[in-house]
Amino acid sequence: MTRARRRMEVVASFHGGDLPESANKSVQHLKRYLQYAQHGPSILQTEAADPDAAPESPFEEEVIDVLRGWGYEVQPQVGVAGFRIDMAVRHPGAPGTYALGIECDGAMYHSSRAARDRDRLREAVLRDLGWRLHRIWGTDWYRNRRDAMARLRAAVEAACAEDPHAVRVAPPAGRDGTGVGNGDSTAEDVDGPRGAGDGQAAEAAGAPAAPRVEFVTVDTGPAPWSRPYQEVDPGLLTEVRDRSSGRRGMRGTELQDPDALDVVADVALCVVEVEGPVEKEVIYTRVRLAWGLGRAGQVVRDRIDRALRRLLKQGKIVHVGTAYDRPGHEVEFARTPTERCARRVAEVPSAERQLVLRNMVDEGPGVQRDDLLREAARFFGWARLGTDIRDALTGDIDALVAAGGLIESEGGLMSAEGS
Repeated sequence: MTRARRRMEVVASFHGGDLPESANKSVQHLKRYLQYAQHGPSILQTEAADPDAAPESPFEEEVIDVLRGWGYEVQPQVGVAGFRIDMAVRHPGAPGTYALGIECDGAMYHSSRAARDRDRLREAVLRDLGWRLHRIWGTDWYRNRRDAMARLRAAVEAACAEDPHAVRVAPPAGRDGTGVGNGDSTAEDVDGPRGAGDGQAAEAAGAPAAPRVEFVTVDTGPAPWSRPYQEVDPGLLTEVRDRSSGRRGMRGTELQDPDALDVVADVALCVVEVEGPVEKEVIYTRVRLAWGLGRAGQVVRDRIDRALRRLLKQGKIVHVGTAYDRPGHEVEFARTPTERCARRVAEVPSAERQLVLRNMVDEGPGVQRDDLLREAARFFGWARLGTDIRDALTGDIDALVAAGGLIESEGGLMSAEGS
């Protein structure tokens, strides 16, 4: 069971094709699920093998005996998309995978034009589902068995030499009958009628188009809406301090000096311009380090508070919740921790936390609150979901729900735009 609505990533130490046929329904379902995850919906059109299935003619029995004599495992009467393939050879490297489908046709059946047309459509459908087929003509088998057996062996060996777990990608219809390996392997036709125009025949006959699946590489890198945190260079702050104090004839002024307010404001403005939106606690740290102070006492905090108020009044910075930012700056990226900078929850602006929450809900609609809290905490590098973190993120979710950005129901949280 899954609540995934857009994408699931399956991680397994084996392929579905590695599992042999089993009477156990759970094993069958697991096998089909893994094959579906790897190859897409077309794999589901192959029915589970019937262990009691038997060949339908002495001709088929002879072919199966030859194949088994060569050491191959053969399954008679494999059902695919409403059709039956006379027999299929299992891949030696993956007992749950068919390497090659074999058709045994007599001359009487194929002497009828209607039968030929019907069989061309049938073959087109099977190839479009990714089956690699080899056809044995009854007249060849009985009149020139040596050559027919040689062609059969070459086809089986070529099919079994393919990677049994290669992702199948069906070719465009009507490409001279070349196909892509069934089950889990890629291959092409070795013998028998090529049936040019099979795809057009299938379309003309109104056959349902085979499901198409686009396989993409899962991007395990950072989210496109995230960026590593960029911390202002302490050297830059020292340079701003010296340049500002020198311009005012106050070289060597201390941060606690009442006359240094404009210098402190210039340094604080530099912090906001580089790191905004930025909480006041971070500004305290950056500004005091520009003067080489080990801690920000009450006097230092008071000087910085006054400088921030002056910048607000001058319109050089603005309030974003409890944080400070540049005027007109829109929060487009959430910032991940770096080796130099790992922020506490109180040092992350609410706007940035809410950006993370919104994007995570967009990527995983229906996520439950607890799961969302853990994922958001992991994004910011918080290994433990402490009370302060839980309270802050819960408040952010409540604010988003109240503002209509998120919708919460028994099914979890959803984006208002995508609901």
